[in-house]
Amino acid sequence: MGIARRKEAGGEPGRFANFDEYLRHRGIKEEVDAAVEKRVIALQLDRHRKERGISKAELARMIGTSRTQIDRILDPTSKNISLVTLNRTARALGKKVIYNLVDL
Repeated sequence: MGIARRKEAGGEPGRFANFDEYLRHRGIKEEVDAAVEKRVIALQLDRHRKERGISKAELARMIGTSRTQIDRILDPTSKNISLVTLNRTARALGKKVIYNLVDL
């Protein structure tokens, strides 16, 4: 982020030691982290779907949902997808989502 962008974003040049500190300052660290994690999972699910040669319509049938819902699940920018839905989708693809609690 350049100096001009930093000033636009409400920070002074050099004020933040790293990007995480900047996100915490803005009060959006948890939201950004969650969005990144959702993006990674969505991209992995879609990659495994393609590797197995499963269409989105077929995946929808496999987990008992609509093709539109599959589009939301596989959309890296889509929010508010439940853990149950992510787990069901992963299982249909022969995968398992693993969650870990780690120290901050």
